[in-house]
Amino acid sequence: MKSKILITVLVILSVVEYTLAVINFTQWAVLPGIQAVALAVTMMILAFIIYRQQLDHALHVLTAATLADLIETMKKGIPATLTLKDGKATVAIRDDNPDYEGDEPEPEHEETTDSTD
Repeated sequence: MKSKILITVLVILSVVEYTLAVINFTQWAVLPGIQAVALAVTMMILAFIIYRQQLDHALHVLTAATLADLIETMKKGIPATLTLKDGKATVAIRDDNPDYEGDEPEPEHEETTDSTD
């Protein structure tokens, strides 16, 4: 929030400096006019830099939070069940949460052959 206030103040001061530059140029005071324009441009550049840093900061905070969640998930691990049957593997990922109502893996039915030769 503080950076938004600083950006607003810099923009307002920049407009004031541009106004002073126009007044100086109309009174044929060229050097103070050039100085006022230089200050106004500098303030606008600073306001833009602060704005960009604010956006970068928000992106860094979001990235750090996502990375922290990923690391926490990796520490806990993903509960899974591996079933091997007749050389075939079945992986069922489950959630240890008691409120979880996910799909349970269906048991495979073995084929029965009726050989009455």
